[in-house]
Amino acid sequence: MLKRSMTVLAVAGCAALAAAPSGAAPPTGGCPPAFDALTFAEAIELAHETGAPGTDEELLAILVSLDKNQDEVLCFQDLPDTPGIPPFFFNVIDNTASVPS
Repeated sequence: MLKRSMTVLAVAGCAALAAAPSGAAPPTGGCPPAFDALTFAEAIELAHETGAPGTDEELLAILVSLDKNQDEVLCFQDLPDTPGIPPFFFNVIDNTASVPS
């Protein structure tokens, strides 16, 4: 299960990397409307509440790898209830995009 969680988060991280302009410092922005901004502590708490496997240290390592602007904030979107997808799977992106308020 942890391997699958890491795969989902890795795919989300790759998408965030592809969206960032090369050579430029990633901007700090907000989250798109369908996402909620969570700090690392809030994300780890959510992971435990939804039954995600792994220790705090393992979960933190995943989160750090996705946080390209190193502000310890990521954007989370809950996935619809779908058979075969555990409740601890989320769409996760960094908050690097400039989002109008």
